Amino acid sequence: MHLLDKPRSPDDIDKHISTEIPDKLMRPKLYAAVEKFMVHGPCGKYNNSNPCMLNGRYSKFYPKLFRPRTAIDDAGFPRYKRSDNGRTIIKKNITHDNSYIVPYNPSLLLKYGCHINVEHTCQTSAIKYLFKYVYKENDRVTAICYQTTSEADTIQVVDKI
Repeated sequence: MHLLDKPRSPDDIDKHISTEIPDKLMRPKLYAAVEKFMVHGPCGKYNNSNPCMLNGRYSKFYPKLFRPRTAIDDAGFPRYKRSDNGRTIIKKNITHDNSYIVPYNPSLLLKYGCHINVEHTCQTSAIKYLFKYVYKENDRVTAICYQTTSEADTIQVVDKI
């Protein structure tokens, strides 16, 4: 980002990053995108097999606490604004509120229509996180292609898998 565009205060962060469910009537497309891509869960007692569950505990610390405004903690990490405004999303028959919303940028979410976790950081530890996130194991595939022939009628059979 250009130096003038970088968020420097909690109010600046709120202009770029949201962790709240938008109003369904005022912003129906954004609401649908948040509903589809940015709700964490269900997990915990509703789904212990969710990948975020390790030894019966949440590894991603959801649900997050409600906060009236964004604040930066002593380590420099943001604690995003999460209003307890009564807005909910039902996913897999479970009601989720703002405490289960993954941080997102509304413009990017609407433009690309996919899960994009947007975080504010000014820490060098972000390099480690980004490397881990980009190269995480479950996004890789090993494939082998080979050719076989049928001995019965010598017709070449191709195993497309």
